[in-house]
Amino acid sequence: MLSKWKKLFLFLLASTFMWLLGTSFLPSTINLAAINRNYAADRSYITVFPHRHLRNTSHKLILLWTKYFGSDNWNFRHDFLQSCSSSTCKVTSDRSSLAESDAVLFNSRDLDASTVFPKTRTPEQVWALHNSEPPYYIYTDLALFNGVFNWTSWFRQDADIYSPYGDYKEVDKDKKINLPNFHAQKSNLSLWVASSCTDRARRYRLINEIQKYMKIDTYGACGRNICPKNSPKCHHIFRKYKFLFALENGHCRGYVTEKFWNAFRQDQIPVVWGGADYDKIAPPGSYINMKHFSSPRAVAMYLQHVANNASLYNSYFRWRRRYELTPHQVVGWCHLCTALHDRQRPAQLYTDLRGWVDADTCHGYSVWGMMTDYIARFAFLIGF
Repeated sequence: MLSKWKKLFLFLLASTFMWLLGTSFLPSTINLAAINRNYAADRSYITVFPHRHLRNTSHKLILLWTKYFGSDNWNFRHDFLQSCSSSTCKVTSDRSSLAESDAVLFNSRDLDASTVFPKTRTPEQVWALHNSEPPYYIYTDLALFNGVFNWTSWFRQDADIYSPYGDYKEVDKDKKINLPNFHAQKSNLSLWVASSCTDRARRYRLINEIQKYMKIDTYGACGRNICPKNSPKCHHIFRKYKFLFALENGHCRGYVTEKFWNAFRQDQIPVVWGGADYDKIAPPGSYINMKHFSSPRAVAMYLQHVANNASLYNSYFRWRRRYELTPHQVVGWCHLCTALHDRQRPAQLYTDLRGWVDADTCHGYSVWGMMTDYIARFAFLIGF
C-alpha cells in the first residue's frame, strides 16, 4: 500500500505535469447548468420515395443479420413480444429466411467494412441499423453505408425505431395501488456504480467534487467497493441506498442507459447527469437533475435535505400511482414490430447516415480537458 506521503507526491507530480501543459486541475466549482445542450431533430439526411411495398402477411419476420455484442440471437426471448400491443412478429437469426424477412437488423458495433451483406434485397424489405452506444463508440465509418439502411433503431427519440433502455406506461385506472414508505426502507445515503473506467463525460471529476460535501459509496470497475456484477448479493446491497447517481458516459441526445432505469427497479431516486431531455423520457417528478443546480455543493446540500425529510423523499415516488415500468428488453422490439405493420410509413433510404448520426453532437472536450480528467480519476482512486 502507498503511504499518504507517496500518494501526495504522485498527485503533485501529475498535477504539475498538467500545469506545464497549460491546463488547470479540478476547479473548486463546476457550473452544471451551463453544460446543458439544446438539440433539434433534422430529417434532411433521408430520401423519401412515393410508394412503399408491403407483404400481405399478418405476421412480420425480423432477421438478425449481424451479432449483437457477440450474441447471435441478440439475447432475444420469444416472450418479449408477448407484452406488445402488436405482437404479430417473429425474430430469427437463420439467414436462409432472408427471402421472406420483412426486416433485416444490423448492430452498429458489429458492423465494419468487411461485413458481408445479403446478396439480394426485396422491395418489401426494410434494413435497419440498431445502435445503443454514443456515436464515438461506433468504431466504423458510417459514411461507408450511405444508401444502405432504411431505418435507424436508436435511443434517440427522432430515430425511426425508438429503442430506449427503459420506458413506462399508464397503469389500469381501476388498479388500486398502495405505496409503501420508501424512505423507511433505506439505510444508506447514495451510490454510484460505474462498469467502465473510460470517462469522456468527466464523471469521476464530478463525483470527486460532490464527495467533499456528502458520502457517496462507489462500486464497479473503478469504484472503491467490490461487488460481483449481477450478483443477488449486490442487488440486496444496492437497494439499501436512497439515491443512485445515474451518470452517463456520454452526454448525447436521448442517451439514458440502464443506470437510470435500475434506480426505479431498486426503489431509489436517480440523480441524473446526461445530455437527454429527462422530462420527455422519465416518469414525472421521479428524478433529480444535477444540471438544475449551480454547483456540486448545491447538489449535495439538496440531496441531504431530501434524505432527511421522509415526506419529501417519498414524494418522488408518487408517479407510481399512475404509471409502471415497461420491461426494458421489449420496448425496441415492440416499436419495430408496430412500425413493420404501419402502412402509413413511407419508403425511405438514409443517403447521409453519417450526417444523421453526427447531428447528435455529444458534449465534447478538448485534449487538455481529457488529460485533466485522467488525473481526476487518478486522484479519485488514490483517495484524494
